[in-house]
Amino acid sequence: MNMEKGNFVWQSSIPHLNKNKIDGVALHHMHHPTADEYEVEKWHLDNGWLGFGYNWWIGFDGHIVEGRGWRRPAGVKGFNDTVLSIGFQGGYEPTDKFECTTVMPAAQFNAGVQLIKWLKPQLPKLQKTAGHNYWNATSCPGTYFPLDEMIHAAEDTKTPWEIIDWLKEKGILSDTQYWKNAVSIVKHLDKLFENIYERMG
Repeated sequence: MNMEKGNFVWQSSIPHLNKNKIDGVALHHMHHPTADEYEVEKWHLDNGWLGFGYNWWIGFDGHIVEGRGWRRPAGVKGFNDTVLSIGFQGGYEPTDKFECTTVMPAAQFNAGVQLIKWLKPQLPKLQKTAGHNYWNATSCPGTYFPLDEMIHAAEDTKTPWEIIDWLKEKGILSDTQYWKNAVSIVKHLDKLFENIYERMG
């Protein structure tokens, strides 16, 4: 999994989290069709936050950026000491302001699965991976966010080929994407599973 450090500005120091106290991972969308991580950072700073609010960010192209990392996020009101936040580029909720994203790009979906899988072994008290709306009254991460599919794919219950077939069945991968990307995705998932199994001993 490729992860880059974000070039974010922090208004002051942010407390580090205790991994042993983290019991949730919240998934968010931006309710905007194109905003990247630095546009989102500007919104957060304009709102008086200490900086970019999410622990990690995933773009449409699948790039993963570390935001606050293992420091206290600002994504889930009332739960930021115990719930990590992952922000996803895009607007997955219908609105009159813009045309929402109805199908998550395969690269973004796959990166979300990878990141959740990477986080799980590091969080011994993790109980729930869910949308932002599990903790707060909000439409986030949106009607068209493939929430159940992503969580299910991150559970390690399927082989790589089964996951690819399942993504196609759910409409995450089109027929063209399936044949174009299946081999490379399976190879990547095989390597990911291999690393996970090595950690598990």
